Amino acid sequence: MNARSLESLALMLPAAVIAALEEVCARHGSTLRSTLARDRTPRVVRARHAAWAYLRGLLEEHSGLPIYSHSDICKMWVVDHTTVISGVKAHEARGKHRS
Repeated sequence: MNARSLESLALMLPAAVIAALEEVCARHGSTLRSTLARDRTPRVVRARHAAWAYLRGLLEEHSGLPIYSHSDICKMWVVDHTTVISGVKAHEARGKHRS
């Protein structure tokens, strides 16, 4: 099943993960629904990358929720796996520059 909509994503993920993703996106000035669209504005792209990093278990607040593979995430967002890999790396690189 592919997501590309918040309703579809809600069928694929536990409610706790959806809530956490919404919080991650809000911290980046966006919404989870926006990250599922093909919007390429910097604010949405940063939120999308942060959401993917969260799903990979790379953010501190992840605490005990499932960790998803690049392949799982690409199915949720209907993107190529290399897009997810580069997005997670970009998120990590942005974090290192802020420290």
